[in-house]
Amino acid sequence: MPMNNNPHTLLASMLRGAIGFALLGIAGFLPWAMGWTLGYGEAGMYSLCLICFVVLSGPLLSGLMRGGLVKFYAVFWAAFGAYAALWCAFWFALPVPFRDYYGLAAGCAAFALISGWMLGRVSGWWLGAIVLIVLHGIGYWVGGQAYASLRPLQSLNLLGVITLHGSQCALVAKLAWGLFYGIGFGAGMGAVFHLCQKQRHE
Repeated sequence: MPMNNNPHTLLASMLRGAIGFALLGIAGFLPWAMGWTLGYGEAGMYSLCLICFVVLSGPLLSGLMRGGLVKFYAVFWAAFGAYAALWCAFWFALPVPFRDYYGLAAGCAAFALISGWMLGRVSGWWLGAIVLIVLHGIGYWVGGQAYASLRPLQSLNLLGVITLHGSQCALVAKLAWGLFYGIGFGAGMGAVFHLCQKQRHE
């Protein structure tokens, strides 16, 4: 999406973020869905997911931010990289139930704080963090439920046109999680960027 110097409304930013990140979520979950690891197991797979998220984020989401593509990548690299690092730290190092949600909350808080700092206004970052944690948490949970429902199916009929079987159902289940993950994170991210830029230009 091209850069737009006109401020968006909060709802427009959230909607734009949700749509863009829904597509990004599907692409970002593709290495997991396809089992791509580069020969490095789970760590290699998560690294590929992160690369997809970062590289494709610009074309899909840079319109949420003033300043153009380079500035967007600088902010997103730092903020999403911190989010991903914290999520992985909790996932790999904390062998307790719901560790992914602990990582999600810590990562979202870091994302909001770093975004506010790099966009020139840290004040009120916590509000963006709360919105991002809630919306991302909902999207992540809905995606997990969709995955759990679709994964065991032996066949799946899509719109009465295409019938999937076995491993194809598993693939769709994983991409469905990416879709809902992306909708939730994107809506929250749109809110974070809107609040940071709104505060700065008021």
